[in-house]
Amino acid sequence: TEIHHSEKKDNVSGTALRLGEIVTSSGYPGPVKYASLRLGDIVGEHEVIFAFPGEQVRIRHHTDSRINFAVGALKAAEWLLSSKKPPGLYDMEQVLGLDLM
Repeated sequence: TEIHHSEKKDNVSGTALRLGEIVTSSGYPGPVKYASLRLGDIVGEHEVIFAFPGEQVRIRHHTDSRINFAVGALKAAEWLLSSKKPPGLYDMEQVLGLDLM
């Protein structure tokens, strides 16, 4: 599930789609289903729910401030400069040194 402010244009968000890709690549048989809401001034909330008979496992991220994303953008710019990467398309997984897939 994902919730964002009412002015957000994309629906489903790119973050939610990326989370779905990660779930699918981990061996989850799918299909992945998405629920999107656009409400008020909510900056961002994502929740991955694995639902089984009688139980659920939930992983949730909620942010109240866009400053978190600005800090991430600065970290990415610093990474690009310090690593002397050639022009190209990079993602935050690379910036943070994560291997999610």
